[in-house]
Amino acid sequence: MLVKKETTISPKILNSLYIFAALIGVLVLLLVLAQVNDSPIPFISGDREAFFALAIIGFTMCSIGMYASGELYGWLDPFRILAIAIGLFNLLLVGSIFFQIELPFISDIETAFLVLAFLILIKFLITNGQRILDLAGKLYD
Repeated sequence: MLVKKETTISPKILNSLYIFAALIGVLVLLLVLAQVNDSPIPFISGDREAFFALAIIGFTMCSIGMYASGELYGWLDPFRILAIAIGLFNLLLVGSIFFQIELPFISDIETAFLVLAFLILIKFLITNGQRILDLAGKLYD
């Protein structure tokens, strides 16, 4: 079993950060559903803008969830390292779209949007799944 890091931050605050990150995840879900169904999104006029809105919202969700995860489990926790690796790939994807550099596996902005949404979902499941398994007593001593 893995060992948790000692923290001085109240568990209520850390749990509220996870809940806040999950609420931002609902916003991500709404944005993805609206974009996939070609529904009009206020203040977003095209696919490129929707991609960057998803990136900003996703990075916000990540920073909140990863802060709480870091406070509880430390920087060298295996789940955190996996989430950081996925986050680096997200940065690569956003940077390639921003600077209009073609990646071999991304053919257009719609594909990039879906790949980014999928990776955000994976990070969300890793971070929150780790917390749920910890609260259930299945993961840490």
